[in-house]
Amino acid sequence: MKHYLILPIFLLFTFSSFAQKSEYLITNTGDSLYGSIQLNKNYFTVTTPENESRSIHAGKVKQINSLHYKGTIFYGSLLPYNDDLYYNNLSSATDRFDTVLVLKTIYKSPKIDLLQAYDKLKRIYYFVQKHTDSAATQMLVNYQIQIIENPGGPVLVQTIKGGIKLQQIKIYTVQLKNMMADCVSIKEQEWEAIDYRSYSFIRIIKLYNKCN
Repeated sequence: MKHYLILPIFLLFTFSSFAQKSEYLITNTGDSLYGSIQLNKNYFTVTTPENESRSIHAGKVKQINSLHYKGTIFYGSLLPYNDDLYYNNLSSATDRFDTVLVLKTIYKSPKIDLLQAYDKLKRIYYFVQKHTDSAATQMLVNYQIQIIENPGGPVLVQTIKGGIKLQQIKIYTVQLKNMMADCVSIKEQEWEAIDYRSYSFIRIIKLYNKCN
């Protein structure tokens, strides 16, 4: 009977060790740490199969691969946005704050990559990184209340009775123009058509990649 119990326990231990070995993070200096990984505020804690723990600040982590986190680590000042008409009407204040995000690459290209992440409120953030840059840049966007006299006209985002709408402030357009300043073949109408959507960013990146 004892022999039957030994095998499941051995398999459980082997699986646990393998799972922890497949979880790792890579620091900015290129060191790899293996083990189960948890995020507590601004620190990642890595626990090895031998039950040894090590904490490392998120600002020193470059990449992570674990059960809960997978991607490029962003630690720094994040500019949030509010695209909800009701809450924007209550308060439009958006102050920068330091945070940790795990960026997922959603489009890779020869010159520039597009990454995305979500915050605790499930808001999506886009980041762009040229291959010559050491870190990804947040694409900035904001929204402000605008009252229009004729609510029957076209609205950029959403409209409610009374002619109130949210106007999108496309800060990211200026950012991308600066990042892609070495490409003069992108027409102005292409820049005007860009929106805070992944497919829109991918379209402008494809145009940039066609530049010689």
